[in-house]
Amino acid sequence: MDKEEDFEKKAREWIFYARKHGWRDEKISGELAKKGYSKRFAKKLSEDFPAHSSWKRYLLLIVISAILLGLFVEIYASLAFSVPVCKTDSCFESLANICRPVSMEKTLARSVYSFNEEGCILVKSAKKINETEPAYMVNLIEGDNMTCPYTSGKFDSNLIDTLSVGTDNCTGELKDAFDTIKDYF
Repeated sequence: MDKEEDFEKKAREWIFYARKHGWRDEKISGELAKKGYSKRFAKKLSEDFPAHSSWKRYLLLIVISAILLGLFVEIYASLAFSVPVCKTDSCFESLANICRPVSMEKTLARSVYSFNEEGCILVKSAKKINETEPAYMVNLIEGDNMTCPYTSGKFDSNLIDTLSVGTDNCTGELKDAFDTIKDYF
């Protein structure tokens, strides 16, 4: 290898290093001139040598960051805003009493009901009515719900302990069905 090729090889290696570290053409030309290369030679080498695609790395970094941020927000939201599920009446009552969203499923009169607190409003739903009940009763109640507003600190436990006691302020198809049944008997 002759001296000129060695000279050019070292310059190209240095340009590769500089571009890899994000240096712009002006800075590279200036540094090459300080090292004794002519500005014309430095400019030609700089033009011949493809610019390092650091913008692609930045774009990739931005895309990956956006994806990770999205995942973090989704995980945080699911944890921060998830509704606790209670297994006991006392758990449900304590959270409902402070109007904190909470849910619970429970069996009353051999039928399954769900209870959801939504901002000082209880939503009581008849999920599965016992099949030993008469068909008209199952058809009248199953799948219906009622909403029962209450005041913070004054949650009525009758709403989750009984079928219809304490439902005077409630509205909805389930309330109407219970009223129909009460009137019938």
